[in-house]
Amino acid sequence: MSIYAVSKFFYELGLDEHLAHRARTDLGSVLEGYDVSNSERAALLSGDVATLYRMGVHAFLLNSMSRHGLGGVTRESYRDSIRAAS
Repeated sequence: MSIYAVSKFFYELGLDEHLAHRARTDLGSVLEGYDVSNSERAALLSGDVATLYRMGVHAFLLNSMSRHGLGGVTRESYRDSIRAAS
């Protein structure tokens, strides 16, 4: 697994508004620039917060999915997914 690459993506997402905009419009294309595994990519694209959390992505970084609306994740669905995964 390449959880480091997933975490780096979320970290950079918080620093770079251009990256955030690109991720909101074409997440698949943005992820090509990161060394993520197929399962990580699938979880990111589908908004599978629980799986990413279980893989080891820190909850603070993972919350970027709801802040930027990636993978259809909302604040409510993020909260529910984290609770279910814990």
